[in-house]
Amino acid sequence: MIGPKRHTTQHLRMAALRLHGLHPSDQRWVLSQLPHRDQPALRLLLDDLRHLGFPPDAATSPLVNLPRVAAAGVLEIDPAVAARIDQAPLAGIQKLLTQQGDVTRAFIFHARSWSWTGEAWSQLTLREQARTIACIAQMRPQHAPLMLALLDCFAQALDASGDRDAPYRGLQGVGVA
Repeated sequence: MIGPKRHTTQHLRMAALRLHGLHPSDQRWVLSQLPHRDQPALRLLLDDLRHLGFPPDAATSPLVNLPRVAAAGVLEIDPAVAARIDQAPLAGIQKLLTQQGDVTRAFIFHARSWSWTGEAWSQLTLREQARTIACIAQMRPQHAPLMLALLDCFAQALDASGDRDAPYRGLQGVGVA
């Protein structure tokens, strides 16, 4: 039952992001057309977005619709690095992502669509999602070398976090402060 509930929560969050970009009268109309069981949760999510100061125009460009630096043809991730990140356990990914700053987290999510992107994204708070989207919106092709370096460090940190006897040091343990 955990899987379907988490899946539903992600859909409600995405719906709230899209609704947030609508005019208030349109929001009310759309909400009135939705199943009654979903309306309270969506209203709470919309209130959270407003209280966090999440701009309505950013709500129309969620993470999945933002143009990627990689799409500009300047980001060629080493296949070995990509495989290490993509195949890492979700728990390790989530632990590392929660310990990163907004820019680092944005680089990781923005680099490509990972096998765990949806699940890891849904575990972020709305505030973390909003800050990550804001950072992604500021990225340019010239950030590609830094993104590649951070991805390599992220893969190393994931590898190190798999060593049960080693204390977790985050990206500091692989040369990134």
